[in-house]
Formats: sequence, C-alpha cells, structure tokens
Amino acid sequence: MIIKDYGDHIGQFESFLKDRLRNIDDIGSSDQLLFRQVLYVSFLDSLAACIYPKRSNKERFIALLEEFANWKYAHNYCFVHLAKFTSITSDPIFRNLRQFVQEEVKDWPNKVNGLGIIRLENLPDKERVKSCWNHTFKTSGEKSVNIEDFKYSNLMYMLRNSLVHQFQGKGSEMGTGIPKNEPYYQLYKGFDESLKLTPNSIELVFPTPMLQTICKDALKNVCTYLREGNINPHPYYYSGDYWLNHLNG
Repeated sequence: MIIKDYGDHIGQFESFLKDRLRNIDDIGSSDQLLFRQVLYVSFLDSLAACIYPKRSNKERFIALLEEFANWKYAHNYCFVHLAKFTSITSDPIFRNLRQFVQEEVKDWPNKVNGLGIIRLENLPDKERVKSCWNHTFKTSGEKSVNIEDFKYSNLMYMLRNSLVHQFQGKGSEMGTGIPKNEPYYQLYKGFDESLKLTPNSIELVFPTPMLQTICKDALKNVCTYLREGNINPHPYYYSGDYWLNHLNG
C-alpha cells in the first residue's frame, strides 16, 4: 500500500480557515460582538469535526477546547455555578463543597478591583475544588450531575448553545482594562429598597477576544496534528450535490 502525502490538502485546509477567521475579525456593526461570538463558536464546531468525527457535538467541542486550544482554564471549575448548585442541593454529601465555595464567593464583593471584576488567577486552584467532590449525584429527575459539568470548557459549550440556538450570549463585556484572553467574573450592582447601591449579581463572562485567540490557537494545533499524522481533513466535511450524505455515493 502506498500512502499518499496529504500535505497540500492540509495546507489548503489551513489557508481556507485562516481566511474565514480574518473575515470574522473584520465584522463591524453595532452587534459585532454578538456576531463574532456566534461565528467563533461555529468555527470551533467546524474545526472539531475533522478530529473527532464519531463523537457528539458536545463531546468534540469540549475535547477541542481541552486538547488543542492551549486554554489554561479549560479544566478549571466555575465557583459561581458551584455556589448556586450547592445552595439549592441540600444533600449532606456536598457539605464540604458547599462550605468551601460559598465562603469563597461570599467574600467576592470585597475583593473586586476597580472595574468590578474577579480574575480567575486570584481563585483557588482546580485541585482544591475537585477534592471536595468525588462522586456522581442524581437529581430528582434522575439526571446525573458531576464535577465535569462545572468546568469552564463545558460552560463554554453552554455559551455555544445559547449563541447558536438563541442568538444571544451571556454576560456583558464592559469598559476598558478588563481581561481579554481569559474568562472573568463581573459584579453588578443595583439599588435596594432604601435606594442604596448594593451588589446584586455576579456573572461569568467569556470575552470575545478570548474566543478569537482560542480559535487561532486551536487551528494552529489542529493543523500541526494533521501534518504529523498525514491526515486528510477534507473527507470529514460535506461534499456532494445532496444534503443527505448517503445519496452522495
């Protein structure tokens, strides 16, 4: 058997996708952040198809983030989501986790910087969180919940769903000086009954420049992986005259 060299195919693939990324970067309108986020997550979806063709959309999207994106926080856990979960889940198996995450989040209003944000680099590391949860939990509807659900990589997949299926993102990218290449938590304030300005919510934000960086890094690493394995990416994408693939034989 003679193995064909697919270097040219991979080069064409890389050039094509780099052009698409540049076009996303050039979008300009009052809704440019939303449009760019929609296209960035769609780009990641498409890129993952040639690496994990047999996996579900969720599995391959998350795997791409964790294995190819050079994203240092992909495996970390979201304190806000864990704090909410433990506050509405009374089972004693979460006693240690509940105490840990709620004590951490409770003090955040006193820790925010002048922009009202909490940076991930200032939070306890993922091993400290994981040590408090070493089991699978089933809700009343028999849905399994585990620590992996609270990873930033999984939450970005939830963002992907919101963008693709509902055409809306989560959180607001406000002001200058905010982190560009990492998620962060934004503290929002509102007026209470006495018209005093007080903290009323904390939201996780995935900034658009971070998505841009993840796309560029993932593309670079995927193409390196394809070249090292001499893998032709083209067969994993739609090709033919019919939308039903089995008719394109």
